[in-house]
Amino acid sequence: MYKDLIDRLDGYFVGTTAVMEGQAYLITDDDDVELDTNCQIEIMTVDEKGTHYNEITYEELLYERTKFEGWPLFAGFHARVKRG
Repeated sequence: MYKDLIDRLDGYFVGTTAVMEGQAYLITDDDDVELDTNCQIEIMTVDEKGTHYNEITYEELLYERTKFEGWPLFAGFHARVKRG
């Protein structure tokens, strides 16, 4: 994906968000990147305007949950992260 290559050249880690045992991660092709409050986290969303990134906080990634199941709301999203 060319967009991922451009993001990597701009200093982002690109992968999939995960929340396990009270810690948030970005799962990349090369490694698991442990995230913290110093990270700029942007999740990819698709809507009627197209595909774009929306910034979320580390706390939102870690603590926001689905209403009924209680699963991490933002886990499993394609994302890009830049260390602050």
